[in-house]
Amino acid sequence: MNEKETKLTALSMKPSKLAVVAPDVALEKYIQIGLRPSLRKFDEFRPVEASSAGLNTYSKEKRINNHSKIIGSSVVKCGPTIVVCSVSAGIVEDSQELTNDYRLKLDKGIIDAEKDESKNTREEDRSENASVYTVVEVSKGRNGPPLPQEMSVSQSLYETILHSGLIKKSSLKVKLGLKSKDENGKSQIIRGGENDELLKEFTPSKNFSYVLYSRIQVYSPTGSLFDLCLISLLKALKNTKIPEVYMNEKNTDARFSSTAAKRRNRDNTNSGASTFGSNLEEYDLLCDPENVHSLKLQRENIFWPSTFGVVSEGGSAHCEDEEGDQNMTQDKSSSSILLADPEGTAEEDATKKIRVLPNEQGNLYGIQITGGLKVSKITKYDIKRAIELSQIRAQVELTNL
Repeated sequence: MNEKETKLTALSMKPSKLAVVAPDVALEKYIQIGLRPSLRKFDEFRPVEASSAGLNTYSKEKRINNHSKIIGSSVVKCGPTIVVCSVSAGIVEDSQELTNDYRLKLDKGIIDAEKDESKNTREEDRSENASVYTVVEVSKGRNGPPLPQEMSVSQSLYETILHSGLIKKSSLKVKLGLKSKDENGKSQIIRGGENDELLKEFTPSKNFSYVLYSRIQVYSPTGSLFDLCLISLLKALKNTKIPEVYMNEKNTDARFSSTAAKRRNRDNTNSGASTFGSNLEEYDLLCDPENVHSLKLQRENIFWPSTFGVVSEGGSAHCEDEEGDQNMTQDKSSSSILLADPEGTAEEDATKKIRVLPNEQGNLYGIQITGGLKVSKITKYDIKRAIELSQIRAQVELTNL
């Protein structure tokens, strides 16, 4: 019986293809020779350039379109990646009045479901912090629904800005003015201060606030998408200009005369039906094209994100004692390697992630640790080293933001 001979041939594969098929194997081969696929040092970050995109309606440049609704913008460049962020705003009536005024609930048919809301939602409503409603769009070359990564980054940006305390709700309050004519028939806008009593008489008693929106467009994404989007959003918020708001005197005269009559009718009747129209009344709020003010940010809460990848050299896993009391010297001598600013398929898919958010003073506003393909553990030394590098980087980068 003749046995068939079996020949084994070596399979050769380009590094780019190997990074897609087996990213952990590709990264391990680079680490063995002391290199990264990006040819950067292990603790070297890519340079980031953040500047204003010049799309603001209230920019000093005269060539800007006056009909634009953008009040803040930025462009961030990092390697081949370009991120463009634009900030716009809307004006809404404060929800606090609508949910707490029992009479308005009856008039508008609002159902009191506060007891059915979760505890987290109630705490968020009572918070003094505000955030930005963000939409992240990665250029795909085609139309289609948003990717899970886009939705995840958008939600993370909203929560990061909210919990950091960067924007306070008080800074988004609208100070309503009144446009009228003086003795010479010249138009003027009456603001607060000496004219507070006059404004109380002619402007609505309801309060209004700004709501901020941002649209972030990403081209040729590489590296941490969250980091670059957050940097672009912070840069756009720093140059955001909010316009002053006023009402026309003619509109206020006609509106509030009818409103006062309806309120008198309401007081003389026991039924709330006569107030239904007045409560749903719309207000014609106009934005001043000349008078603007910068968005007030809590400067001490501005931070710089840094993401690190952790990989085990040679594929060996870390082993800590059962008590987990392995000291820093033992951790440092282990085969763990910390990669600053992971870039490319191999580094992004085959490493565990450590994301640190420090401010210029070194205070931490958040730290996130996620797993990768390997089962090796992230040691205390890895976390300590990541925090130290991110703090040094934040001090340098935030001075130019």
